[in-house]
Order: sequence, then C-alpha cells, then structure tokens
Amino acid sequence: MLVLLAHQVVGWKDALHIVKPDTLLRWHRQGFKLYWWQKSKGTPRRPQISDETIALIRAMAVENRLWGVPRIRDELRKLGIRVSKRTVQRYMRQARRVLLPQQKGQTWATFLANHASEIWACDLVQTYDLFFRVIFLFFIIEHDSRRVVHVNVTRSPNDAWLAQQIREATPFGEGPRFLICDNDGKYGSLFDHAVEGASITLIHTPPYAPQANAMCERFLGSV
Repeated sequence: MLVLLAHQVVGWKDALHIVKPDTLLRWHRQGFKLYWWQKSKGTPRRPQISDETIALIRAMAVENRLWGVPRIRDELRKLGIRVSKRTVQRYMRQARRVLLPQQKGQTWATFLANHASEIWACDLVQTYDLFFRVIFLFFIIEHDSRRVVHVNVTRSPNDAWLAQQIREATPFGEGPRFLICDNDGKYGSLFDHAVEGASITLIHTPPYAPQANAMCERFLGSV
C-alpha cells in the first residue's frame, strides 16, 4: 500500500516521518472507519413503527394469549397497519415475558385436565361416500369419557346447519361448560348464538394448531 502511495504523492520524501508500526496500523483503521462512515452516510434506514403500534401489538399479545404471530398480523392488517413477522414476534414475546405468574394463568394441558368432565370438542371434516361424492361429517365428543355425543352428515354445511346440530346435542339445556372448536369459517354468528343459548362457553383453538384439539384429531384417526 505504501509503495502505491509513493507513486501517487509527489514529494513524499519531504514529509517522511519515522513512526511505529502500531501508529501506522491505527491510522489505517481510522481511515477505514472514515471511509465506511462516508459510504453509509446516505443509506436510508427502515422506517420505525410508531409507539401506538407497539402498544397495540403488546395489548393483543397479553389480552389474547392463544393468538400467534399470524393472527396478530392479520388483525393489524384489518386496521391498515403492516408490519413484518419478526417485528410482531419481538414485541409479542416482550409483552408475554413480563407477565407475572398469576397473570399467565394455567397452561392449555392443565386446563384440559382440570375441566375434562366439563368439556366437549367438535369438528367438521370432509370425507366421501360410497360413490366418492363429497360429504361433510360433524361430530361432538366428550373429553372425559371420549364418548361421541352427537354426529351428523351433510353435503352442504353452513352456519344454520351447524347451529341446529348444537341445539340437537343439548336438549333440555343439557350440555357442557366449554365447547372447543377450530376457526373454520363455517362457524358463524348463528352457531355462536346457539352455543351461547345453551349456556356454553365457546373456545376457539389457535390458528394452525390442530394439537390444541387433539381429542378430535385422535378420533378422526381411529375412524
């Protein structure tokens, strides 16, 4: 490097000074830092999200413990807020990490074990009849005894039909305390009202988490 500089700088001999190698290396490092500082000076930074958005992500994470990153991002998009998966993940974890033990509540497995006798789970699955025509099977299973409480089939399931299945499964007000189901779009407002009318608390499993409704998954694997 010094040889190249000698060819470029005229009269370098007049400015020659004896310096230690460490001094020369320090000058080189300082010059290198200055070079990259100038080079990156005009690089635009990624826009930072507002404090209101951060607070909203944290509130969603704390108030909806079963929501994952995809669900929170979807809810933010509905409000016109677009953030990356990594950003949501960072603030979601921060919010849930600072919760006190009594705020975190029991785990999902503990909840299922403590209330097994009060829980029903339902599912809607597509299958085929003898002539390979599509049909839909809806069933309700009791957690504690693994007893199939109700089952029915249809070729065109909709919100009204599913609501009727709840009414048929809970005659004379008989029913569980909790009903677990997934987030299928066919479970609409009529279904919700039928469950509420039977004095049952409806619990939706998290998106992309079939293990949260493992009882129904095991039943499907056995039929």
